[in-house]
Amino acid sequence: MREALLQFFQANQVVVYAIYGQAFFLLGFAIVLQSRKYSRLELAGSLPLLAGFGLSHGLVEWGYIFIPIHAQFLPASAVEFLHLIQMFLLVTSFVLLLRFGIQLNTPELFSPRWSRVVPWTWYGVWWASLFAALLSGRGAPSQLHPYWDIVSRYTMAFPGAALAAYGLRRHALEHIRPMNLPHIISFLRLGGLALATYAFFGGLVVPVAPFFPANWLNYALIESMTGLPVPIFRSVCGLVLTYSMIRALEVFQLETDRLIEGMGRRYLLTSERERIGRELHDGTIQSIYAAGLMIEEAARQLSDEPAAARARLAQAMSSLNQITQDIRRYIFELRTANGSAGLEDEIEALVKDFRVNTLVEIELQIEGRPAHELSPDRRQQVVQIVREALSNVARHAHARRVDVSLRWHSDGFGLEVSDNGVGFAVREAMPAGDSVAPAVRPTGRGLWNMRERAELLRGRLEISSAPGQGTRVRLDVPYDGTEATNAHSAG
Repeated sequence: MREALLQFFQANQVVVYAIYGQAFFLLGFAIVLQSRKYSRLELAGSLPLLAGFGLSHGLVEWGYIFIPIHAQFLPASAVEFLHLIQMFLLVTSFVLLLRFGIQLNTPELFSPRWSRVVPWTWYGVWWASLFAALLSGRGAPSQLHPYWDIVSRYTMAFPGAALAAYGLRRHALEHIRPMNLPHIISFLRLGGLALATYAFFGGLVVPVAPFFPANWLNYALIESMTGLPVPIFRSVCGLVLTYSMIRALEVFQLETDRLIEGMGRRYLLTSERERIGRELHDGTIQSIYAAGLMIEEAARQLSDEPAAARARLAQAMSSLNQITQDIRRYIFELRTANGSAGLEDEIEALVKDFRVNTLVEIELQIEGRPAHELSPDRRQQVVQIVREALSNVARHAHARRVDVSLRWHSDGFGLEVSDNGVGFAVREAMPAGDSVAPAVRPTGRGLWNMRERAELLRGRLEISSAPGQGTRVRLDVPYDGTEATNAHSAG
């Protein structure tokens, strides 16, 4: 059976080398397209080396197909030149792999200077030795190729792949795990396993040669044990490595998404601070100034017009009471939610504060249980939407009753805040989409902020109202992939 299998692959050697070369070339091409030059992840700075390895090594393996074909039509000198180019690409690919492995482990295992100087110094020594052998007449490039191939695999491919395997695993644990991305960790580990396997089949298993260990661990041994040529194993390593790295490169998109979300949160926070600052300056501070003037006038009238002075003082006291309520409302809006509490606890705290500060009847209804735990950032966005909705009720609705409901589902949750206040005119029906229709957006920042937060949650916000019929704010939020994965891992 092994003999038949080996004969089959030898008869289809062209296909084997085509797949082998394509696997590594695709690896390099995918990294070139998806890597991020300005990423803050340390892996980003090393990936161009792996891309260079993949592209150059893919061309090397395709050379085993095309050089024999061209040898039938080209003069011998041209064919030897093609062998020299193939050797150049082979050694270049291995020195890039070695450089990649070393850089992944810098500065933990190697100093930055050592990691740059040693691989390229060895690269120069290797080429100097090759040209010395060619000039001394020890053989043509096609004759020296097998031996130089063995030496480069022992001295560069094996240590480079082994270091890269260790570096990917270490990077996954030290740099990706804090980002809470378990699927990226799994793909980096798979890539490390593929590189470790390639270190054996691509770095230690070589053609038969009259020196150790090539006279023992070689192509013939693997073929006799498995019935498969060694390029098959290398091709599988290349395919697994390509797949795992392409999937792991999703970390750059996730990094970009988180950066955009962070910018959105900072923008919302800045907008809220500016709004409250304007209201404090234009409303509260002016009201305090006006109350002070009324007290001064009452002091002047106290001896001559006591009745007018008492009326003025009563007016000032009423204004100060209103100012106190406004300040308590601002504190309610700005108070930072407790990061260790769950969403239900934080909403209950908001409802309690609203009841104390406004004396408006408010009820909270919670149905179901959360299927997954929300991340702190997403929980904070939901809390801010509830806080904004209740603040709008306190400032504008003149409501006597507010109902808040939270309903958990298997794929997310729904949140609703409704009141029986004055409502507002809607010029067109609210869509069942993910945001407020442009034609019904008020001039204030409140609903704008709620809309922006809903978009950050990838949720669906619906606001409906009519004059005299109150207002209803409805938010539907799905779980994201990270929360589902974390819950599954925890279970």
